[in-house]
Amino acid sequence: MKKFFSLWFPVFVYAGIIFYFSNIPGKELPSVWISDKIMHLIEYTGFGFLMIRAIDEKRRFVLRKALIYSIIIVLFYGLTDEIHQSFVPSREFSFSDLFYDCFGGLIGGLVYRWIK
Repeated sequence: MKKFFSLWFPVFVYAGIIFYFSNIPGKELPSVWISDKIMHLIEYTGFGFLMIRAIDEKRRFVLRKALIYSIIIVLFYGLTDEIHQSFVPSREFSFSDLFYDCFGGLIGGLVYRWIK
């Protein structure tokens, strides 16, 4: 149980942080010096890394399969995040943001594989 908590708790906290920032109305978003797309890429790279780390620790899957499952989950979460944003004032659903979310998840998974 302790190992499960140490692996999955960071995933849920990170998902909560993503949700929190997605819930901020567009007019209240702080301005950042980098592109919105780069922000999505960075944000979901961390999420992808944590996700594959949690999936891989059980060692039930070959690392390649763990990467595929990780990307699918990150893609699904990114999709639900974009849908959620469409209900937040001055925010909208964006397929390009979803692409960068998924690409970031892939990068995070590949970084994990490289470290492993």
